[in-house]
Amino acid sequence: MPKKTSKTRSEARDRGQLVPKGDRKWLLRVFQGRVPDGKGGMKRKYASKVFEGTKTEAEKALTSFLSEIDGDEYVEPTKVTVSSFWPTFMATVVDVASNTRNDHDIRFRLDIMPALGHLKLTELDHEVLQAFFNELSFGDRKLSPRTVRMTFTALRKMLILARTKRLIGRNPLDGVKLPKYLRKEMKVLTPEQMGAFLRASSSWRNQKYPNHPGSRYHALWCLLLTTGLRPCEALALKWSDIRDGTVTVRRSVVLRRDNSEFEIKPAGSNKIKPRRIDLMDSTVTALLRHEVRQKEEMLQAGSAYERNDWVFANATGGLLYLGNVRMAWKKDLKRAKLPVVRLYDSRHSHLTMALAAGENPKVVAERGGHSVEMLMSTYAAVLPGMQRDMAKRLDTVLKLA
Repeated sequence: MPKKTSKTRSEARDRGQLVPKGDRKWLLRVFQGRVPDGKGGMKRKYASKVFEGTKTEAEKALTSFLSEIDGDEYVEPTKVTVSSFWPTFMATVVDVASNTRNDHDIRFRLDIMPALGHLKLTELDHEVLQAFFNELSFGDRKLSPRTVRMTFTALRKMLILARTKRLIGRNPLDGVKLPKYLRKEMKVLTPEQMGAFLRASSSWRNQKYPNHPGSRYHALWCLLLTTGLRPCEALALKWSDIRDGTVTVRRSVVLRRDNSEFEIKPAGSNKIKPRRIDLMDSTVTALLRHEVRQKEEMLQAGSAYERNDWVFANATGGLLYLGNVRMAWKKDLKRAKLPVVRLYDSRHSHLTMALAAGENPKVVAERGGHSVEMLMSTYAAVLPGMQRDMAKRLDTVLKLA
């Protein structure tokens, strides 16, 4: 049986045609068979494209065109633009968290649409896209590497769908280089600082509720620092989620894409099952005291109170605004004379403390709603200390020295 060889220019000419179209201009045509003509008969079908250059260059282009067709990379010319295809893409993004959809939409409106929206999908090539991301990274706006990668991710997903729908050939983002993303150093509260903060926030005088001293958010701070819940998960908790010393994380609260109102979604993605977390006794006590205070607010508000069963609600029973909670967190940290870290760092503080204490990473990952791989990657800075502690424990157990 003869060996297969690559197509030569002579073979390309046998299957295809070079049609002169003027000075240094050629029409490359490759016969693809016969198709119905809509009138009961059949007609010849060609794949074609225009090429400018010498005849020798055109012959080489025909060979390349033939390889493109044989490699299933050729697509029919389309007038679909980036901006007209984006709604089609967004309609398919149904199995991700709302925050992800929101991020994609924001990056399209701010980055992709102004620079690329008018281009046809087939006009997106490596050079165009590399120049686009270079401008985002080093141009007048100088977006952060993280934001540039968010834009890259949104565009890449859209182009994968376009490839699936046969609107483009190979993905033009292949080979595009992005600026190196350096993860910011994680800031956390030490266990001693966490304890000092919770003791302080539980004892402050409260003129409105003299029988209930402490910060209005003390129970929330206690829950975040002792469970590692994401703030958006904690704010979406209902009292029915807290039973027998455990809390079940079922949902999270996010802003709609137009930032007009809140939206409740399942925690993580729709495929993630609710996770159950055991509570410390001190956290249960803080929640019970919080419930008593909340019932007093309910009585004061009367019929104006929204009975939605939220654990952490505003004075009339509605959802707490995350921005206000962030401000309260910083205010309470300053009041306790402690380093100001982000609200989300309450989660990092808890998970870091658990790992540093020698807890099983699988248990910590389950508690935080992470995969073990993600946990160990995110909190890699804690690992050297864990290894040193393990070595000391083994030394003690084996007693070889």
